[in-house]
Amino acid sequence: MFTDILYFLTIRPLEILFETVFFIVYRWVGKPFTTLFALSLIVNILVFPLYKRADKLQSEQREREKAMESRISHIKKTFKGDEKVMMLQAYYRICDYKPVYALRGVSSLFLQIPFFISAFRFLSGVTVLKGTPSILLSFVHNPYGPVYLINDLGAPDGIIKLFGHSINFLPILMTLINIVSGTIYSKGHLRKEKIQLYVTALVFLVLLYNSPAGLVIYWTFNNMFSLLKNAVQKFVESRKIKIPALKTKAEADTEPVVSKKDKEAVKGYNRIFMSCAFLMAVMTGLYIPSNVLAASATEFISSMDIFNPSRYLIYSLALGIGFYVVWIGIYYLFSTDRTRKIFALIYTVCCGCAVVNYMLSGSGLGTISTDLKYDVAPSFAAGLIVKDILLMLAAAIAVIVVYKFKSAFAGTLAAAGCVAFICISAVNVHGINAEYAKFTDMYNASADYEDMPKISLSKTGKNVVIIMLDRAMGPAVPFLINERPELVNSFDGFTYYHDTISYGRATNFGMPSVFGGYEYTPYEMNQRDDMLLEDKTNEALRVLPVLFSENGYGVTVMDPPLAGYSQIPDLSIYDDHPEINTYISKDKFLDNPALMGTRTIEDLKRNFFYFGEMKTVPLFLQGLLYDGGNYNKEYMKSHAVNQITPDDFTEASEQSWEGTLMADGISNSFMSWYTVLDNMDEITEFSDNENGEFLMMYNCTAHEPTLLQLPDYVPQEHVDNTEYYTGPYYYLLGQAMNLSDAQKVTNYHVNMAALIKLGEWFDYLREEGIYDNTRIIIVADHGIGLGWFDGFKLDVRDESVEWYLPLLMVKDFDAHGFESSFEFMTNADTCPMAVEGVIDNPVNPFTGNPLDGHEKYEDIHRVFLSGNWDISYNNGNTFIPDDWYSVTGSPYDLDNWEYLGYE
Repeated sequence: MFTDILYFLTIRPLEILFETVFFIVYRWVGKPFTTLFALSLIVNILVFPLYKRADKLQSEQREREKAMESRISHIKKTFKGDEKVMMLQAYYRICDYKPVYALRGVSSLFLQIPFFISAFRFLSGVTVLKGTPSILLSFVHNPYGPVYLINDLGAPDGIIKLFGHSINFLPILMTLINIVSGTIYSKGHLRKEKIQLYVTALVFLVLLYNSPAGLVIYWTFNNMFSLLKNAVQKFVESRKIKIPALKTKAEADTEPVVSKKDKEAVKGYNRIFMSCAFLMAVMTGLYIPSNVLAASATEFISSMDIFNPSRYLIYSLALGIGFYVVWIGIYYLFSTDRTRKIFALIYTVCCGCAVVNYMLSGSGLGTISTDLKYDVAPSFAAGLIVKDILLMLAAAIAVIVVYKFKSAFAGTLAAAGCVAFICISAVNVHGINAEYAKFTDMYNASADYEDMPKISLSKTGKNVVIIMLDRAMGPAVPFLINERPELVNSFDGFTYYHDTISYGRATNFGMPSVFGGYEYTPYEMNQRDDMLLEDKTNEALRVLPVLFSENGYGVTVMDPPLAGYSQIPDLSIYDDHPEINTYISKDKFLDNPALMGTRTIEDLKRNFFYFGEMKTVPLFLQGLLYDGGNYNKEYMKSHAVNQITPDDFTEASEQSWEGTLMADGISNSFMSWYTVLDNMDEITEFSDNENGEFLMMYNCTAHEPTLLQLPDYVPQEHVDNTEYYTGPYYYLLGQAMNLSDAQKVTNYHVNMAALIKLGEWFDYLREEGIYDNTRIIIVADHGIGLGWFDGFKLDVRDESVEWYLPLLMVKDFDAHGFESSFEFMTNADTCPMAVEGVIDNPVNPFTGNPLDGHEKYEDIHRVFLSGNWDISYNNGNTFIPDDWYSVTGSPYDLDNWEYLGYE
């Protein structure tokens, strides 16, 4: 742990800087060689002030040592033992010199070490360089293909071939440039400094000789820039720097003395700087990440590697301190007193703008997943960006005014803000720890969390199956079936209900009525204001399992969503019915879950800090840092297109999109659920229960946007769908589906993947002879407002109707053929359809009300527009107020929607 924290304080911030610069430039230019040049140029510009100041300190030290050299030599020759030591100490005191000052002479070398380690770690592993050639030599047509000087930037160059052996030329070139640069720089310097430079050059040659060509090219560019800098400096400055390096104390006393007032002013700047530095570190590394974690702590608990999610905050805070306190602090430390005044002012302005920007701009961006990706990529209108810029200008002016007239007060404000953020974060951490303790108690109390799931279906009785695909889109079905007509055979007997609505746009609003019926719509739940929402949701999840169990059915429940109002379902809500089989299926079918969990954890250690950074910059820069949810991080990549199956799935934990056609890596969150659907035939068992079996199952495959490899819609390490591109729009019967960006395309892909896998399971059931005696309902709790279809917007807040268009497909016993129905339906019809004809006079076992679905024929249906999905906050007796609409017919006709008000 200690070494990890030290790494996050020192080296990791620089690695993140390298990653950010490299991948932003690479997305713009698309050429690794040019990107390496740009990376070297930008990094050299950033470190130039440090090296310049280090060179000045080194020069001053050099002159001081030259002036002292003869007398020191005389003392060493004349005196011996303790007398020599005493004489040297006396001479040092006269010259106001300490031996530790000798370290100033190697300060530039010390600065190079962390930058070298960071560059080495990053560029040695960046996979975009692996297998990539560079420097084209054949500029005319070559029948044998292009010839490159460097065949692979991810391997040693091996340019020179001699007697059957390869000699790496680039490290030698790098060393020669380094020696020339050092020769120019060290002209007139002490011999030991020249030796130090040449030895350093040889050390770099040894270290980098067998390194990837891309890393060596980067370091060669660094040496070229250093050579240019040294040549220019020698040209513009006098041949010898004349600095009064050696003064006795008597001489020093005749010089102007820095006043006490000036010293106090510098101390004041130091206090302001440190207050602002720690405020930024705490805000980006602790406060903002803890807000995300506290909103839904259990979602960040991985069953693959169970630990307290507050541990992420240790690493994100370490990164914040490393970036804002350690490294920016080094810049400040190397500054002159005059520069520190300007430094402190700039830092205070940036700090104030960051706080104001986070507090007042860029909120309400929607649901964020456990990999810190928004459901819909954030985008900001031009007017909002202009407003944000004006807000930043106002904040900057206010800070400058305060700083000018009362600079100490600015530091006090920053310190107070830091304390406030720490206190709020402490409250968040307490809540996270409480959630974790609740989960561990729940996990340790039941073996169901570790058991492999089993699906039991009867060969002789009637089976009823409900599969809720979270966020599966109803409007997508005609397009999916049109693209893959073979799905009609797999879904034989199903009726697709086109005009289906959900009563809410998030699981906590739309799911209870799916499993419990019309008594559990948001409006009806609010009417029962004598019960907690948690209790009403648990009741809804128990309605069908208890009812079927009491009627002799075997019952299986898999992953009941929000059970116990926890993101990791609390299976204990079924404890009073031990005959109900309960399972957690998520993650159970990953081939190497420990590896996947480790990679996800490592990503989040970095990305929580990066998310905090993103939220504090102006809106026009947030998209650059957000990078489609990748946060300018490269994920594992393989240039070979190999299909990944659950048996050999070991690759990256998340996916990086390149437009709508290409992607690298595989989403862990997608595979956690997709592998369940892929293994349903393996976990299905058959019984002779004459009364039948009931399965209530939840799955998130359609909820996790992922780019899949066409034409089979399968996950792969490297996805390239270029040859299958048909344009940004998909036309069907005069209607256009907009597939112009990655969010739209990836959501389409996962909807298709879910249907394909379910179709395979249905084929298996058909082969086993139990398809006809099984009623199957596939339903979603809600949709998502992606903008697939133009014109589906409500008047209030420009809300997309797509949020309320869930999937609903039903196959009854012995049904055949595939049909589409335009009958008005709701996803709350799931419950009455499940019990129709198999349970006589079905009633809710908890309220005694009939489950006949008569509520569907009421005049209006009240739809709740709230996006407040956070059950750690929205968990009272009624839902937090928001806008309501009524729907009186087909949801595709906007005239059927009427605003009811805010309540």
